[in-house]
Amino acid sequence: MNLNNFVRRAFARTLGLPWRQIRYRVVPDAICPPGMRLEVEHGGRWRVPPDGWQPPLFESVGQAAGWLLKRALRIVAPYRRLASAWGGFDRCLGGGLVRRTRTLLSGGPGSGKTLVALKAAGALAHAGVRVLYATAEEALESLRASITRLRAMGVRFPPSVALLASADWGAIEAEAGRVGAEVVFLDTANRVALDDGWAARSGLGPASTRARLHALMARVGVMVRTSRRSPAVVLLCHVNERDRLLADTTVDRVLQHDADAIVRVSRVGDAIELRTTKNRNGPDGVRTLLDRVSGRLREFSAP
Repeated sequence: MNLNNFVRRAFARTLGLPWRQIRYRVVPDAICPPGMRLEVEHGGRWRVPPDGWQPPLFESVGQAAGWLLKRALRIVAPYRRLASAWGGFDRCLGGGLVRRTRTLLSGGPGSGKTLVALKAAGALAHAGVRVLYATAEEALESLRASITRLRAMGVRFPPSVALLASADWGAIEAEAGRVGAEVVFLDTANRVALDDGWAARSGLGPASTRARLHALMARVGVMVRTSRRSPAVVLLCHVNERDRLLADTTVDRVLQHDADAIVRVSRVGDAIELRTTKNRNGPDGVRTLLDRVSGRLREFSAP
């Protein structure tokens, strides 16, 4: 990627616009010559740069280029990808999880969500990523038993993965900060409890499943934006027989809109299929298949 496009992508992060719609230029300043100032075009007009992009006057184009590169690096770096040692999982996400994003790993009961999440957590840890795996549904002993079964199938799961059994979001957030997690897996998001006042303060009414999940997505969004580690969060969610997270289709659309990526886990015969149905940072419709061959869990490419 050349410097021009890199800077445009950084502007796009700040403005929340597609990077191809953005241009910038360094022009002589009419008030303080021979200084040069920065201007940005979006919406068909040349404008003053957004907050955080308002530098002092430049003495030369070279000085402007150096300032722009340093500023762009500070903005884009927190959004870098976290590649794992599992090629199929990374392929479904367009090259790996992206920092500061929320990914929904959805599927029906018994579809293999936990197996997929544990395999992905182990693959990320094997690649040197700090991972926290929190479960709101199982006891810690049950989770460790699942990991033992996974290892028996030939799946690598390093002991460096931090484990937590808690349905309290405050405890999960605190543990993620303590271990310096770069990726947090949350199994099962439908059961995570928030403090009683959060849903009401968010205008979501009583603490129903509807309010809890919606408020949880908001809390996760705050964490990924403000945490020093800028983590990626993967939320495991149950879906019903109509492939919805909730019976309320309006709320379902809101939740899926808030997610940066959605990977659907389902059974195809004896195999487990991962299919990307949404991805803001890569292509969707990508598939990966997992199956047991001679007692080992193997990955197969899917068209």
